[in-house]
Amino acid sequence: MLKHLINVSPPGGLKWIQAFLKSKGYEARLFDFYLDPSLNGLIKTVKSFKPDVIGFSVSSPALRNASMLLRKLKKHQSFYSVIGGPHLSTNPQFLAELNYYYGIVG
Repeated sequence: MLKHLINVSPPGGLKWIQAFLKSKGYEARLFDFYLDPSLNGLIKTVKSFKPDVIGFSVSSPALRNASMLLRKLKKHQSFYSVIGGPHLSTNPQFLAELNYYYGIVG
């Protein structure tokens, strides 16, 4: 009998981007917050990796959490932020309100 049902999609778009960047010689890491929801773990990863760019794939229900993560990460590291995913693809007009440098639609 099912006690819990979790509807979490694997970060396919981010994995594709990671593979593409690696194929072009860039170092890229993927942090799946659903698999490791540790804010301290994420901050530790960002501090040690020191990325120039951090991308967020965001669904509408996760928008508030993603915005909170962006603010907290910006306190520890300077980086360009990119948002993509279902929320922006269905509501591209929200990009100006989200405090991200770039948005990817589609």
